[in-house]
Amino acid sequence: MPAPEQGPAAEEEEVLSCKEGSSASKMETETTTTNILASVKEQELQFERLTRELEAERQIVANQLERCRLGAESPGVASDSEVSVTTLLASQWQSAGLTTENVL
Repeated sequence: MPAPEQGPAAEEEEVLSCKEGSSASKMETETTTTNILASVKEQELQFERLTRELEAERQIVANQLERCRLGAESPGVASDSEVSVTTLLASQWQSAGLTTENVL
């Protein structure tokens, strides 16, 4: 059975309704896109900050390791602080499954 005929006013109202719905959908899409972009930029900044912190920590550990190596190579008796740092680092590396070859 064919659909009943609609008058020009009803058709125009339907077209306007579709356009308004399309505009609202487009605005929602733009808002979502903007929110996603802002989130990605924030995550990039966080990643850069964490990368710098990790590199600084890696450098500290490398320096501590070098001091421990130099202390072990020197003919003098190691001080208590050198021994405790070496013991602490060794236990941390062993618990993490690392060796000095893995670190450097």
